Amino acid sequence: MIALVVFAAFYFVPPASADYLEVRRTVSIKEQPRRNSRNIESPAVGTKLQLLDDGLQSRGYYQTLAPTSNRSGWIYRSFVRRYPGVHPNLVRHGGGSTDGPDLTAESIIKVHFIDVDQGDAALLEFPCGAVLIDAGGQNNSTTKELASYLKNFFDRRTDLESTLDTIFVTHTHVDHNRALKAIVEDSDIAIKNYVHNGEYNGSGKEAARWMRDHANDDGRQIKDHIVSQSEILPLPRTSGLADETIDPIDCSDVDPQIRILAGPYEENPGWAHGEFEDGNNKSLVVRIDYGETSFLFTGDLEEAAIETLVEYYDGTDLLDVDVYQVGHHGSRNGTTDSMVKSMTPAIAVFSMGPAADRRSWTAWQYGHPRRSIVEMLDRWIERPRAERSWVRVASRVKDFFDYEMRDAVYGTGWDRTIVISADVSGNMRVETLGQPGPS
Repeated sequence: MIALVVFAAFYFVPPASADYLEVRRTVSIKEQPRRNSRNIESPAVGTKLQLLDDGLQSRGYYQTLAPTSNRSGWIYRSFVRRYPGVHPNLVRHGGGSTDGPDLTAESIIKVHFIDVDQGDAALLEFPCGAVLIDAGGQNNSTTKELASYLKNFFDRRTDLESTLDTIFVTHTHVDHNRALKAIVEDSDIAIKNYVHNGEYNGSGKEAARWMRDHANDDGRQIKDHIVSQSEILPLPRTSGLADETIDPIDCSDVDPQIRILAGPYEENPGWAHGEFEDGNNKSLVVRIDYGETSFLFTGDLEEAAIETLVEYYDGTDLLDVDVYQVGHHGSRNGTTDSMVKSMTPAIAVFSMGPAADRRSWTAWQYGHPRRSIVEMLDRWIERPRAERSWVRVASRVKDFFDYEMRDAVYGTGWDRTIVISADVSGNMRVETLGQPGPS
């Protein structure tokens, strides 16, 4: 399904302060207020910088505007000097560029692919509700960042009364459910439904078992729905699985469809040894239709399960979508050519961490996204990227190279949080925020 697509590149920039900064020593502007965050650029000594957010500090960092890229970032206070007033060489920045119509109508969907480093978390924002697909992340810091993102979102969408209609967890791995307990227990967010695959082993077992044992403590009333393939097989192949927990959204102007296309098999459907036991192949596959716009999330499904999925829906249009969240963070076994052929996506989004982070459990360690997958999507996707970018792509684990991305393939490890807005007619807009925070 190829819809009329328009793109926008956008970097959220907080209000400017009446003061400015001067670089006093060699320093880099960071993407986040922490020492190990990625560098945006390194301004020369003597450079004058615009001070943002009224000069408020976070962990000793000022927020500023990078002079070359016009991206907002963070610079440590001991490397700069603060002066009152606006320097005459600085022009206040009014916002990002827009390469298409602004979808400002009330009846739009926004899908926030939230940057949680090496992990998955996608917030589906509807006119009358909100749904979260996965609540993962790389570490405790990304858990806090996800919680903060959700808080800021609900501060903006006060009409939703701090309520997530459903949380889907595609499978029981920690990079997909690490923040689950924090969202349910430690935040002010109410959860109506929890949809998952019923697996209580794997790297995410702690969160899964906590939800099993404590989700409804302290007066919470969360409906629990365990999905398996046995619920899907009796249904017509053109339908998918939906009920009031899976598809709780029904807005006055539009009734979105949320369906599960696949879940864990109870018996081996004929996969090779080890593939049936692999927790990735127990992932839920979720499809969202919003008028003429469609999205597909496949968790960490791998080749054996992907080919079974493609064969099962052959002859239908249930895999034909506009936006594909690339499976398994762009792993070499998380997408196949036959699947991309079935999907014909206009936009693809990787949820992965930055290649520059060389710690354990990172995109660098796993080699995400892999060159073969990037090139495969690049061949199939014809829509242009809002702005051509040089991105880091893995040839194998711990080995990356520069790749010029011209088509509408995005990644949280390249672009930070990505928001795709769409109306019921299939018009889409892409925003790359450049730092955590809702659009």
